Amino acid sequence: MQSLRAGALCVALMMAGTAKAVPRYELEAVAPLNVPGAVLENIGAFNDQGQFAGRWRLQGRGAGSTLFLYTPGVGYETLMPPGLPAQTGGDFGVNDINRRGEVAALVNGHAYVLRAGGTGYLVPNTGNRYSGALGINDSGQVVGFREDPGGYRAFMYSPQDGFATLPFRNSLAEGINNAGQVLVDDGGSDRTNYWIHDLVTGGSTRIPTLAGLDASPTSRINDRGDVALTVGPGDASRAMVFRDGVMSAINGLAGTIDDEVLDFNNLGQVLGRSILSHGGELSWDPFVYRPGEGSFRLESLIDPADLAGWNWIAPSRMNDRGDIVGYGQQGNALVPFMLRAIGAPVPEPAVSLLLLAGLGGVAVARRRPPPKRPFDSRCVAEA
Repeated sequence: MQSLRAGALCVALMMAGTAKAVPRYELEAVAPLNVPGAVLENIGAFNDQGQFAGRWRLQGRGAGSTLFLYTPGVGYETLMPPGLPAQTGGDFGVNDINRRGEVAALVNGHAYVLRAGGTGYLVPNTGNRYSGALGINDSGQVVGFREDPGGYRAFMYSPQDGFATLPFRNSLAEGINNAGQVLVDDGGSDRTNYWIHDLVTGGSTRIPTLAGLDASPTSRINDRGDVALTVGPGDASRAMVFRDGVMSAINGLAGTIDDEVLDFNNLGQVLGRSILSHGGELSWDPFVYRPGEGSFRLESLIDPADLAGWNWIAPSRMNDRGDIVGYGQQGNALVPFMLRAIGAPVPEPAVSLLLLAGLGGVAVARRRPPPKRPFDSRCVAEA
């Protein structure tokens, strides 16, 4: 596949030839990291209070990386519990955050719930095994996976309810909503099945799958129980939504070769990205899908005056207000930003999707579950 050059994982700020749209987001730069020598690596979670969590890399030989929480009006705080050193391995990242600022994470191969100032905890019954916390809801229920004999096993834990594995073999719990519904990836090494498991009733609903296709690790469940995920063979994937028992495809940007879901909220909005060809070179172009309106190139929804001074911006996550967090380049520095939704709609709008016929099975090709993927901090990827 051709190289994904400048603009590969970002909004290339080239306004010429772009159709003008009424701006729907106000772009605000966030104060840069206040840790001397630290370099922002990614942003992995974002809540409605404007808090976001991610990872920064420390400068110096063997310094490694550490996890942080940003809170408006407070600034940056460490998430690392005392005694946990900066990490240098790959099994290390932020996966979700709730409204209380509690963060589900994978730290040095173990499942953690992290809080500002390092007051979090290792999820019980996971400490001596490879594990990860992948989702957390507003009541503090956390879900993830633990390596058991024979494969991975999805779990749920909360201080009130304790620890329990879910009734699926060789499985991952990808996320949990505020209704207690868990998105479970259950399909052995090929990850061929998705389920919505209800912790209240104990029942499970299987999500229709597409036979012979692979799905990416990016999957999200909202409070209505709808699921957004990426489905497709290799480099011809599509963004899809499961709602009211029906799997439907949403269209990314016109001319797309490949689409990917980045986030999904209670408004039914999808933050994603499409691969487009620009003069023979392929690049990722971020988009926002709005029910009843379709998909929009993200830069067309931002006032060009707000983009002045930015070389590029890369969106990472979206909250239930429709706000977006990410980071970009100003001069030679990587700077976080927020895109504030103007006139945010009320949750639960009608969803208008293009129905995809011929549904079969979804195969998720994943060997060992990594932290959920953020944008590459370099804003460039080589295929």
